[in-house]
Amino acid sequence: MEKSKLKSFKPQINKDGVHLYYDRTPDDRKFKFTLEFENGDTGTAHSNSKVGNYEIGVEYVYNKEVTIHEDKTYTNFKGVKRVDDNFKKGFSGKSKEQFIAETALKTLGTAAAYPIQYYGMTIKEKEDEKFDSAKYEKMADMVIDWELKNIEKVVNKIKELL
Repeated sequence: MEKSKLKSFKPQINKDGVHLYYDRTPDDRKFKFTLEFENGDTGTAHSNSKVGNYEIGVEYVYNKEVTIHEDKTYTNFKGVKRVDDNFKKGFSGKSKEQFIAETALKTLGTAAAYPIQYYGMTIKEKEDEKFDSAKYEKMADMVIDWELKNIEKVVNKIKELL
């Protein structure tokens, strides 16, 4: 197992400008990146993310696999993990930034559910004499306004907890 700080990373792009990838399974796409470490190691690594989950200047541990095929040497990195992973990631295994972003989206999604529920109602339900669509729409708008105004507070509280 090797250990070094990441010096640079860049996506591997083909001649048509397409980011190289392979599909492990139909639901598991891996994007290829070239990583260069401060110790001189350079090679290919894979990420679930098209932008890469790597951060320059951060120390990583990794397994280096070197293969030779038709007089060409290929270096692949497996199990690339931040040294400080245990401190940066919570129970979910996601980074602090991913957790905050997903929580914010879920919070907004909650607000969005109200108007979606309204617009998803059947015509019969909307035509029911007891159903006051104006009240429902006003309530949905109020919830969305509240969520949007408070999303920053929610994100800041989550940051404090992490």
